[in-house]
Amino acid sequence: MGISDTRLKGKGMKESHNDYVLIWSGVDKNKRAVHGVGFYLHPELAKNIMEVDYISERIIRLRIQQEKEVTTYIQVYAPCNDSYSDEDKDTFFEELSDVINSTKNQDMLVVNGRHEWTRGKSSQIFTWYKWNDLTKASQLDFILIRKTDRCKVNDSKAMPNIHIDTDHRPVMMETSARRRPRPNKRQQPETINLRKLAEEPVKAAIEQQMDQLFQKLPDQE
Repeated sequence: MGISDTRLKGKGMKESHNDYVLIWSGVDKNKRAVHGVGFYLHPELAKNIMEVDYISERIIRLRIQQEKEVTTYIQVYAPCNDSYSDEDKDTFFEELSDVINSTKNQDMLVVNGRHEWTRGKSSQIFTWYKWNDLTKASQLDFILIRKTDRCKVNDSKAMPNIHIDTDHRPVMMETSARRRPRPNKRQQPETINLRKLAEEPVKAAIEQQMDQLFQKLPDQE
């Protein structure tokens, strides 16, 4: 499970309740913890961790082996409300773009994040409700994947009635292990080795074929 707003300092990995593993990335220990991102993993899944990149207090990347496939998870906490400048937002999205672009192409890529976006009413798309006024709601939390992996997604929705200490609802995505469709292979053009023209047998064969072709042409001045 990807988590935002951990408000933990430093970075690291530790066992938590029932041997679950908490991985987090936050600010330096001499700074005030405001944001923070991380993952909370089942102990069996945690055994398959391949690498962790602690990018910042807003971005963390986890690469993990899942059966025959490797999945890269990126958890983010975007600075998208009006209290942040355009420069802050641009810097974040440039950094996120660099992290995504450096992810291995053969990996399934899953980006979990919090980003402000308000849409029409729906019990399964609203992921945030104001704690003292449930009539105010927004869709703030998302899961992003590559278009080529869309065929693996069976379902995605916000989970109501989850009793955790937050005004956000967890967003769940159910996937299957179907392979990505392979792109159609284009027919390779035939290559011609011009160096063969210097060989006497090849030259003789070409001259013979040219003579035969000219003999078939009608008489011309």
